[in-house]
Amino acid sequence: MHAFVRSFTAWVIDHAWITIIGAVSVTAAFFVVVLTIGLGFESDFKKFLPDDDPSVQLLRRAEETYGSQDLFLIALVAEDTIFKPSTLKKFKEMEARFAELTGVDEVRGPATASVIYGTQDSLVVEEAMEVVPSSPEEVEIYRQRVLGDRNIRGTLISEDERAGAMILTLDPFEVDIPSLVPEVEAIVAEYEGPEEIFPAGEPVLRVSVSASMLRDLRLLIPFVVLVMFVVIYLSFRSLRAIFLPLFTVLASTVWAVGTMALSGSPITPFSVLMPVMLIVIGAANGIHILNRYYEEVGRQAGTGSATPRSVLLDTMEEMATPVVLTSLTTAVGFLGLITSFLWPQRAFGVFTAVGILYAMILSLTLIPAVLSRFPLPQVRGSYERGWLADLLAALARAVRRGPVVTIGIGVVILVIFALAIPRIKVETRTEEFLGESHPVVQALNVMEERFGGSRQLSIEIDTGRRDGLKDPEVLRKLVELESYLLEKPEVGDVASVATIVRQLNETLHASDPAFYAVPEDPRLAAQLFILYGGDPSQLFLGDYSKGEMLARMENASSQRLGDIVDDIRLHLSQLFGGEGGVEAEVVGMTQAFARLTETMVPSQIKSLLASLVAVGLIVSLLLRSFVAGLLSLIPLILTLVIEFGVMSYAGVPLDIATLMLGSIAIGVGIDYVIHFLSRYRQEIRGGQEPAEAFERTLRTAGKGITFNAVALMLGFIVLLASSFQGLFNFGLLLGLTMLIASLSSFTVVPAILLITKPAFLKRKEPLAGVQS
Repeated sequence: MHAFVRSFTAWVIDHAWITIIGAVSVTAAFFVVVLTIGLGFESDFKKFLPDDDPSVQLLRRAEETYGSQDLFLIALVAEDTIFKPSTLKKFKEMEARFAELTGVDEVRGPATASVIYGTQDSLVVEEAMEVVPSSPEEVEIYRQRVLGDRNIRGTLISEDERAGAMILTLDPFEVDIPSLVPEVEAIVAEYEGPEEIFPAGEPVLRVSVSASMLRDLRLLIPFVVLVMFVVIYLSFRSLRAIFLPLFTVLASTVWAVGTMALSGSPITPFSVLMPVMLIVIGAANGIHILNRYYEEVGRQAGTGSATPRSVLLDTMEEMATPVVLTSLTTAVGFLGLITSFLWPQRAFGVFTAVGILYAMILSLTLIPAVLSRFPLPQVRGSYERGWLADLLAALARAVRRGPVVTIGIGVVILVIFALAIPRIKVETRTEEFLGESHPVVQALNVMEERFGGSRQLSIEIDTGRRDGLKDPEVLRKLVELESYLLEKPEVGDVASVATIVRQLNETLHASDPAFYAVPEDPRLAAQLFILYGGDPSQLFLGDYSKGEMLARMENASSQRLGDIVDDIRLHLSQLFGGEGGVEAEVVGMTQAFARLTETMVPSQIKSLLASLVAVGLIVSLLLRSFVAGLLSLIPLILTLVIEFGVMSYAGVPLDIATLMLGSIAIGVGIDYVIHFLSRYRQEIRGGQEPAEAFERTLRTAGKGITFNAVALMLGFIVLLASSFQGLFNFGLLLGLTMLIASLSSFTVVPAILLITKPAFLKRKEPLAGVQS
């Protein structure tokens, strides 16, 4: 292996310009690919779900039958009351303009909703506001009419009469959300003031997330490059040391993004992370190679035999195996995400792993090629001296004096944080990912406060026969189901065909509340439907064979939402139970979110186990030692336990972003222990006693590990500038991960080695490319 590495490095040095021109040419080609093919943005959560999952199939079926299951609302909030001619005129005009937009199937609001009222000799069903009221008397008549309609009061007009909601039903097969939302927002902007107007719902959320993704890409990439520039310069005080790692990671990022473009994979809220991750993680190889390069310059300068070629051959001979090993294990950590329920997480894992392997290739070729064209740098004094080397040596001496105490402290910390893990929250709400300060979340909060909820729960009732929904027995069961739903504190409003029938019956009997019920006589029920004469909607199909019951819900926690969906399913089986051929099922987005919550923890466990096993096997195989593989897992397990324990104690939920933390922590955190073990074993085989080998390892490789850890910590903390609260938490926790993983590699692992003195450290033969 050593001979191969030296011959390969010699070829790279001898053909340096070919290597450099080749790397630049491939980078330019991938850059052209990105510019010509381009990358689309995808923020539609429904499209993140696997098509073969039962919850997704229910959602698709509901969309095909009843139209879009997205709740698209525009809320207008007045300073005092909406019952003023000027405000009512705004509703009338906005609703008319919304209805003309492509992809809008229906608009329901204070102006266009159907209102039911009775006269002396007839029952009237008409548009709520055919003409805008202009006088106080006309406004009061309109007010009494709409507030007397149970389907409008509390649903389209708030109980305090200060807010009105316009609901847009979309055609899922014609609507272009990225075009529609800006058109709606442009209309809203024309009518805002003095009233506040808030567009909200899944479509607005989708467009806002896309805009935030673009902002993050423009902000975070330059920011993280600047941070890495400063950290690397402070570590090596050399411009060439800055240029090489940064060019390597930027080139590998272009290669990875170009690969995404060639595969047709779009940018998602997850893949926004990829450039940042590649720039931060990819720099590690360059930092470790440069650290060893400067050490070799100092060592060979003392013998008077130093040349660029000899220094590079010795550097790459020692660093090739750790670089390959850490790149493979890091890639495997990201590939652990292929077990995720959401395909964007799987794509993020795959393309980031590909980018890491690209960075490995460039580190092993481009860096020695470029360094071979420069004269050797001046290294003052021994590379093993200096304040950082002395500090790390002091740490080594402290661990050496009390390895048992060190291990004991590690165990106590492990137990303290492990006890908190069972209490960690699982949260799939998009609002949790965005954060409370996000404009979309603030709009949703208005819906929660004024209209009893911003989430729509859909239940399909299929009678299996024409006019089945007109059957009084079926209608009474729907009434019972409505009552059951309204008992739940999270449910603010429920509507179904039974709601319409009861309203019609009440109005027919002089608005006597005693008649807000399903008629006993089937013939009267049928006549009510004839009198209504309304167009088919989500509540019922044209043949009245089936329809949906729609409930407005508060944005409950994921755990509570899952419990609600499970309770409703149980109640549906008890209420209908297949009697009369009636089937009832929870459909729509709510049950899809509940399904995501259900799969998150098993998905995380599978991902972690797969990553741990794969990483342990790779280390064992390349170091030819099962013990080495087990040792490499110790800092990872400690890091994972502390990471999830901190999340539990701090109340940070396991969401769609932090769900990926475990696999990434394994892939990135393994680097430190690999570099430590590689150098420690080299020192032992060079004749050093374990204590001296430990101290010398920290003085040399420890500096590279420290530079790397600091660079990664600061690089990940750049995510604190993200538009998304989820990525803010993600960056903070990843920074903590780097700190724990590096410290445990410096303390717990050496303590175990000092006590156990494993046999794999004493072998004479070279193992998988690590010098004896």
